[in-house]
Amino acid sequence: MAGTVCTNLAVLITIISVVLPPVIPDQLRALSIVVVVLLGIAATVFFLVVPRGVRSGRPAVPALVCSIIGLLLVFPAFWSGLPIVLGVGGLCCVKQEGVEERPRAEAWR
Repeated sequence: MAGTVCTNLAVLITIISVVLPPVIPDQLRALSIVVVVLLGIAATVFFLVVPRGVRSGRPAVPALVCSIIGLLLVFPAFWSGLPIVLGVGGLCCVKQEGVEERPRAEAWR
């Protein structure tokens, strides 16, 4: 669910950042390529990296790698949506790890 939401948000941000004035014709031609690359990277992160990281027993490593790469891409490639996808991918690794390993808490009396 989080992967779908963040991917849609990243594609929306990419489209908005390209079509806002001033519009350069070369940007519009490259938009489809950027969106396809973004969708490919999102699929790789959410269908390969996150599940393998959770199954490995050490989800902190892929979570940290995704998050650091996303942080490094904030300034040079914020318009591409990649920092959002990579950051949420790292967050999903950690979130899934917490769900699987924690026992259900007993109610306070």
